[in-house]
Parts: sequence; structure tokens; C-alpha cells
Amino acid sequence: MTYVSQELAAIQADALELQKYASADKSALQERINDIPRRAVEVRDVLSTNPHVQVTGLSVTNPWGVTFEFAFPTPAR
Repeated sequence: MTYVSQELAAIQADALELQKYASADKSALQERINDIPRRAVEVRDVLSTNPHVQVTGLSVTNPWGVTFEFAFPTPAR
């Protein structure tokens, strides 16, 4: 769970940085937004290594209140 908490803290730090610099650097903003799906999948993959955890979705909200919803298919067991 350490990785997950570190990754969530990193996402929060990125969100605060985006909020601070978004108007000045549009390409960095676009790069960070494009990175959200990769990070969501990484968090899902780490959580899914626990046999008692099933990740079916994840929500990420940016500093402006836009929420990205990720639904993951449930693998057959």
C-alpha cells in the first residue's frame, strides 16, 4: 500500500502544481492530463496484486473540479 499512497500523494502534488502554473504553460498542462490514464492503470495494477481487492473503477478530479472516471473490466476468475 506504500506505493499507492506515494502515487496518490504524487498525483495531489501534480494537481497543486498544475493549478499554480496552468495559465503559463499549456503544454505542461496537456502532458499532465494525458498522463492521468497511465497513472490510474498503474494504481489499479498495484491494488489488484492483493487477492482480496478488486478494482472496478477509479475517479480522478483535477483542481478545477473536472472528474475523470475510469471503469476497469472485471477479469474472469
